[in-house]
Amino acid sequence: MKTFEEMLAMLSQECMAKVMAFHARYAKEFSVMPASLRRHHSWPGGYSEHVLEVMNNALIIDANVPLPRKNYTKDDLILASYFHDIDKLICRYIADAEKPTSRQVDFARSLGIVLAPTESKRSISRKIELKQAGQPIDPAKIFMFVYNNDIPSYFAPAMVCRICYENGIKLSDQALHAITFHEGGFTPGMEPHTELQPLAAVIHAADLLSTIGQNGAK
Repeated sequence: MKTFEEMLAMLSQECMAKVMAFHARYAKEFSVMPASLRRHHSWPGGYSEHVLEVMNNALIIDANVPLPRKNYTKDDLILASYFHDIDKLICRYIADAEKPTSRQVDFARSLGIVLAPTESKRSISRKIELKQAGQPIDPAKIFMFVYNNDIPSYFAPAMVCRICYENGIKLSDQALHAITFHEGGFTPGMEPHTELQPLAAVIHAADLLSTIGQNGAK
């Protein structure tokens, strides 16, 4: 599997410098954010693992699956796979600050669960869920984030455009379409008759391959 550095080095010179600068700027967020809150890659750093898997999957699909009407560049492929979930990193997932109730804390401790002083209501619920299911509790994989409901899901493409624009990164129509519809028919607000363009189909397949490998669908 190629690293982020190896993948981004495949971009055109001007684009590569800007995306690498962005990647360096958000290195901490990549290392701590999850890719989902309950399913695939739902642990600190899961975001980084998922995005890298999607990038590598997309590269493999592009190289091995003949696509009719292929109308995208290598830059489009790398940018779409790299930025497909960037709204989660920047503003979709926020730190969980909801305090647990005393009853919840007492119940967790009655089950023999060790709690940290910084536990949130959500993290304790997850530990209780794992304990009752007889599964191991790995503190490093307990999510500490919640979904930011203040941002409608259909705003995601606009957020991606803004983030890229602020960092001097230009997305082609093909890359934007792929980011918008990378969840295929599961994309909120997507019309049933919407046709996925070739790059969107590649990113959708690459995303599914990564999520299926980690507890199924998104």
